[in-house]
Amino acid sequence: MFAIRDHDPSASIPYVTYGLILINVAVFLATWDYGPRQMQQLFLHYGLRPAQFFAGQGYSSLFTTMFLHAGFIHLAGICFICGFLVTTLRICWGIGAV
Repeated sequence: MFAIRDHDPSASIPYVTYGLILINVAVFLATWDYGPRQMQQLFLHYGLRPAQFFAGQGYSSLFTTMFLHAGFIHLAGICFICGFLVTTLRICWGIGAV
């Protein structure tokens, strides 16, 4: 079953988590109406290509690939993971706990 809510006893607001979710949604909405050719170019330019990465090139793609999503369900899953599971990890690790 799916968890509906989580008891979060932390005293701090997870600004980084909210910021990452906001950036993910903004990039997804900005590329919403791209055609197949534009999406291919976007993924080739900003996506992580292992051959280039291990050859010592394209280190910035390690960061930019986090914001590329294959579709709405993929975006929703990433937002769920960031919003719910990261909060649970923060509690377990003692980050921002009361």
